[in-house]
Amino acid sequence: ADPLRLFGGARRLEALRSLLSSLRGLGVACGVCSFNYRAVFEPLLSAAGLLDLFDRDLLLGAEVFEEGGALHSPPPRLSGVDGLTAEDRRAV
Repeated sequence: ADPLRLFGGARRLEALRSLLSSLRGLGVACGVCSFNYRAVFEPLLSAAGLLDLFDRDLLLGAEVFEEGGALHSPPPRLSGVDGLTAEDRRAV
């Protein structure tokens, strides 16, 4: 698959890189939640030069929705963060 085409062309891909870089620079943890499997979208993010802009713990694919998946648990990165209330976790 052509990542340039999949992400909407060169201008859109550069805009995504710029946005994600800015967010990361502000300390925002960026993630993906997809009905596709992580094994499918992770290599595409890598080929597009976007993978390093996402928090690896927040790449959530279809496997989290399957029986035994992590659907009903907060992402691993949030589970031990001090200062988050139950309401904060629900908002995330």
